[in-house]
Amino acid sequence: MLTARNAVSDRVAGLRGGADAYMVKPVDLAELLATIEALMRRLTPPPHQDSAARPNSWSLDTVLWRLTAPNGEFAELTAAEYTVIEALVTSRGEPVPAATILSRLGKTLTVENRQGLDTTLYRLRRKVGATTNQPVPIRSVRGVGYAFKGPLA
Repeated sequence: MLTARNAVSDRVAGLRGGADAYMVKPVDLAELLATIEALMRRLTPPPHQDSAARPNSWSLDTVLWRLTAPNGEFAELTAAEYTVIEALVTSRGEPVPAATILSRLGKTLTVENRQGLDTTLYRLRRKVGATTNQPVPIRSVRGVGYAFKGPLA
């Protein structure tokens, strides 16, 4: 939290309200950078943590928006990619209708939006495959939508 309010009661309220850090303006850039680095160390899982906990599984990092492959390699996701993957992963292998995915993206089911979803999934498959050296297990379910068919951590 970065604010001009510097009273102790404001700091306590901010931290109790969920802030990981409370900084008062004007802030020294070195202090801001050190605070961000400390937060990133705490929020970033150690390498291969998910794959070591459950071998041969995929995992979705809901904080950093990363899809991690069973080999420990990961792909950084855009907002649209994260929304699509999150919808598929939470269904645990069950097909998710295209209309449901589009709704999560704030769109309605139209021919153009369905084609846009298909394009997003095509690019996502290529990106994850290139970044992790493993094909992402998203399957098209004819007449329904898509499903994530890989093992999940």
